[in-house]
Amino acid sequence: MLQKRAGYVEMKDGSRLPTELMRNRLRHRILRVKTADRVAKVVKGSGKFRRREWDTSEEARCLLLRNRAEWRFLRKQTHPGLVRVYDRVVDEHGDEGYLCEPLMEHRTKDGPHPFSVSLGAWLTSGSFLAQAASVLHAHKLVHGDITPSNVPRRGTKPVLIDFENSVKVGQRLTQNPGGHEDSLIIATPSCCSPEQTKGEPVTPTSDVFCIGLTMLSWVSGFHGMDGSMPNQSADDLFTLCHLAQYPHWEMVEERVRNTEALAAVKLALSRDPEERYQDGTQMSLVLEGVMRRLSDAEFNRPLRTT
Repeated sequence: MLQKRAGYVEMKDGSRLPTELMRNRLRHRILRVKTADRVAKVVKGSGKFRRREWDTSEEARCLLLRNRAEWRFLRKQTHPGLVRVYDRVVDEHGDEGYLCEPLMEHRTKDGPHPFSVSLGAWLTSGSFLAQAASVLHAHKLVHGDITPSNVPRRGTKPVLIDFENSVKVGQRLTQNPGGHEDSLIIATPSCCSPEQTKGEPVTPTSDVFCIGLTMLSWVSGFHGMDGSMPNQSADDLFTLCHLAQYPHWEMVEERVRNTEALAAVKLALSRDPEERYQDGTQMSLVLEGVMRRLSDAEFNRPLRTT
């Protein structure tokens, strides 16, 4: 069990807010602010860069610069499908980050996903997520890491988070997007587009593929391509993503039972980027069209869970 550690974050005016550790991730600390309805996302090791210490890691420097860029972008956005961000802060280690809204996460043990309680809820949530992604696409950006883990909820609506991997359209999702082709690929092995697995340039269609995978995950309960075999390795998952072979399609078919809705989502998972929706807006419009053609009874029909 994670031990909750007491600490603080310091605001620009020097005031300090007490916090406790929620998650200690590989590159970030997620802190709950005790006295406000806020969460802090802090880049681990960034304090060394801020203090200009000689042993600052290149990774921490890059992550901090991406964190700052992410914050600058999000503070200008108003779409309700994007996480709301607030002040920049520094924690007791001198590591830097920002405050954002707390959101609700769904775990497999929590039961069926709230976004898949009915056919209408599933399509509405997928369309809303595609609309949120389209905000980045309109700015010629690719999110690059749309996964079930990066789509928590505010009430009944999906909210897209974690933008630090975002790149410009036509760049590669690597540690050095504009540099050498052999730069390390950045991707979630179980939920990435075929072009990401090859280190090729990405476009909004790459996000479309991952939105489709995320929608299928809400129904199946598996994280992207995960769960098709025991002890799946990252290479196994990359292979399934590379081939665009979703392993739980039959299960999803049995639970959704609507051929038009299934066909609309399946198109997002085409192996060839040219055959997918070209951005989040196009995908959202198609899903909304499917919903308009549903009867009230079909729209509200619960999806099977077993």
